[in-house]
Amino acid sequence: MIIQDGVIVNEWYYGSHELTEQNRKVDEKSQFNIASIRKTYKGFAMSLALYEGKIKSLNDSDYLDDLDEDVIAGTSISHLLTHTHGLKGPWKRVFPDGTDWKYNNAGVNLSGLIHRTFR
Repeated sequence: MIIQDGVIVNEWYYGSHELTEQNRKVDEKSQFNIASIRKTYKGFAMSLALYEGKIKSLNDSDYLDDLDEDVIAGTSISHLLTHTHGLKGPWKRVFPDGTDWKYNNAGVNLSGLIHRTFR
């Protein structure tokens, strides 16, 4: 489904819910847990914001001004999207940004805060 300006502009369904004889085809009433796929959408949204000039660079680190500067300082959008931010939530740093990788939702959640500033 593609929604533009609050209007559905493309809708298409494919597949089935499970591989059994009782399977049900995917339709407009189907629901799925989006889980980690939202990370892909967040990355796409950031690339669109970059393209539209809403952010200057993925290396920017000045979109989270309302958080603790001692914890968040230097953490770029790129760090948030690539799990190299070193954060455990917005209040605790586990390792210096850009020095390691750890899969968690802190970066995705914080990138959501950045997206809200574009509205």
